[in-house]
Amino acid sequence: MAPAVGGCYPSSPISDPDLAAFAAGLQLPASVQVITGRVSTQSNQPGKVGVALDLCLPGSADADSLRPIATSIAAALKSTDLGARTFALYVADMSADYKNEAKLKDGDYALHLWNGKPSPAAENARWEVVGR
Repeated sequence: MAPAVGGCYPSSPISDPDLAAFAAGLQLPASVQVITGRVSTQSNQPGKVGVALDLCLPGSADADSLRPIATSIAAALKSTDLGARTFALYVADMSADYKNEAKLKDGDYALHLWNGKPSPAAENARWEVVGR
């Protein structure tokens, strides 16, 4: 798939209505675009879901560029019904500027508060890099 003008791939609809509504209401920097998202389940997490959002951050260079944006998404998700059911959160940068997908994971999302404490820097560091 060829990137659209501006270095972002075309967006794909998000099929899960709760995630679609959440993504539509996100307050992201003007240059950041939600490309798509998914909700998944695991048999060892009954009633819980994993949430994944694919973004485009034009001009990003690595997974660290994604950390503050992923942190703001994690905080916004926490106060929603979808967030209350989320056990893991994945945020990826699919920008065509970036040679490989940058992907961050909080596999223990349900256990973390994502409320700015002890500090935003500590929250940014919490992310596990699962793709560079």
